[in-house]
Amino acid sequence: MHDCGQLTLKALDLYQDFVDKSKVTLWGGSHGGYLIGMLTGHPDYCHLWAAAASRNPVLNMSFMLSSTDIPDWMYACVLNKSMTFAELSSAQNKAFFDRSPINLIKNVKTPTLLLIGQKDLRVPHS
Repeated sequence: MHDCGQLTLKALDLYQDFVDKSKVTLWGGSHGGYLIGMLTGHPDYCHLWAAAASRNPVLNMSFMLSSTDIPDWMYACVLNKSMTFAELSSAQNKAFFDRSPINLIKNVKTPTLLLIGQKDLRVPHS
């Protein structure tokens, strides 16, 4: 996530003659929604965005693990290992939460529109 923020800062500096820094917005869905959550909550970059719109965002990886049809992807993404059918440990559950945008909610200042679809199997509306 640090690279995304740094690249944004470089791009804003590079194109300062064309881009109004006060109007930079974010839009994305699913994993792109996850990135929006992380960027709007990251303490170093939360001040950059004028607004954001996020469609079916992944905001709480700990909760999503039990409600998605792709828990194997989540294990690979967060724990860097194959999914096991053993009981999820509290340390693993904490790792999912720690890597979730909801963990950064205290930093969010960006007005954000959440667009939620009821039929998305990857990122359930609940």
